[in-house]
Amino acid sequence: MNIVRILIKKLQEIEPNLNWIAFSLKGGSDCDGSFEAIEACINDNQIKKGELLSGICPRKDESNAENVRTLFIKSDEIISFNEFELLDEILPKGVTFFAHWGARLISTNSGWSRISKEVYAPWSCDGVLFIKCKTESKSITVSIKPSNQSKTYTFKTKKEFKGCLLALENSEESLGKDFECNSLPIVFPGIYLEEIKTALPDFESASAIVEITEEGIQKLELNHESLMLRSTSMAPKSALTTIENIVKKNKTQIVNDLLQEEGLKFYKGQKYKISGVISFINTQKIKNELSHDLTSDECDSKNKSKISKTFSGITFKYRLQETFNKEIPISEMKIGEIADLKNGTATLKTNCLLNEEVGKLLSVFDGPLYLPINSEISNVFAQTIIKHNGKGIYFVEETSCDEESEGPKLSNQTAEILSRYKGKLAFDFLPKLNYGDAGDELFIAKAFGEHKGGSLSLLNLKELSAEAAVLLCKHEEPVEIDSISDPKILKTFEEAQKRWKS
Repeated sequence: MNIVRILIKKLQEIEPNLNWIAFSLKGGSDCDGSFEAIEACINDNQIKKGELLSGICPRKDESNAENVRTLFIKSDEIISFNEFELLDEILPKGVTFFAHWGARLISTNSGWSRISKEVYAPWSCDGVLFIKCKTESKSITVSIKPSNQSKTYTFKTKKEFKGCLLALENSEESLGKDFECNSLPIVFPGIYLEEIKTALPDFESASAIVEITEEGIQKLELNHESLMLRSTSMAPKSALTTIENIVKKNKTQIVNDLLQEEGLKFYKGQKYKISGVISFINTQKIKNELSHDLTSDECDSKNKSKISKTFSGITFKYRLQETFNKEIPISEMKIGEIADLKNGTATLKTNCLLNEEVGKLLSVFDGPLYLPINSEISNVFAQTIIKHNGKGIYFVEETSCDEESEGPKLSNQTAEILSRYKGKLAFDFLPKLNYGDAGDELFIAKAFGEHKGGSLSLLNLKELSAEAAVLLCKHEEPVEIDSISDPKILKTFEEAQKRWKS
């Protein structure tokens, strides 16, 4: 199901007048990342958590202030419990999110992988999750400044918007790899290095500053001071010109190959910046540690590559900065969210509540409906579900039932409403017709006996009075039972069978 829709429903259960609530997101390799409710708007009253805790909350009524404290506490619990499902809905695959208990989370096809921070270089995450719980006839603009962050985040909602907005910034340092020549399955990096070596036989090494954004390659410039040649047979200026021409000619392919080798993928519209150093190396004399400290107004990158004396290839060291701005409106619930669809049938998921919204989705499904046996059936749900096209409503259980189970919980009114359904009604496990004090056996038997438009199945019905049996047998089509042993009741059904067969 749409997790944002579920979260909003849970938040409104805590505070029905909640307009919006904002959560701070703070994480990194040196801290435990988490969501934290920091600001909320109840009716038109905007309350900051810090003001509430310091005793300067604008709400004069102390009991209301206590309600807001409860809102902040329970909201944190709700978000924390649904954290990974929320991440799956908000962010695309391949995205790094925030530190959780000192870990780095990366979205994969199978969910979120938790990777120890020691494996990776320093990184950080700052952001705000803004959840709009009520729609408004006009657009609103809200600025949120988390106390543990330096930036203010501004959110502007559309008219009638309900859902969530996310602003997030990731920054990772000292990333990159050493790519040895001819050791990779694709042509990179040998083809570029070979071209430089062919043009400059005395070439040892050179480095270039690179900057890449969502708009493309912003810079790929050779650092003239980084050029190393084995001899002085060629003037450095001419050598630089030669290398620059080769890099310039191949720059798009070089960058694409580097991004592919690093596994960097960015979704459409995502803003990011990669700032770093690319080093081209072909030497037998280089020291074990190659260091490039390149600084400019747009790029500040200190990179060290520990390589062997025989290394020949390309090193890529960089810093990655990502910015996410996502808008997720609440979508209309789809039947696939609440039911398993197979072979033209819809089987409701066991954790799904039988409410009006669920009833509306099921009622328009063109096929048999299978509902869990222990469902709490509300009258509103019953009134909605009986609009189904008549291909059958089955209260079933795939596995064996608990002997103490009382089956679907039917009240008099619920049973009377379900009896109006124009199609087959089947209860695979209904030990007795009445559920505690909520229903009367004779009333329910009379209602089901007047059911029309389809057969009635009451499997595993073990308790039934003779009076109720007579009322059930007035049904216009066969009533299926299989667990009644009382001779008098069985005779009543045998006599009814003659009428049903005729």
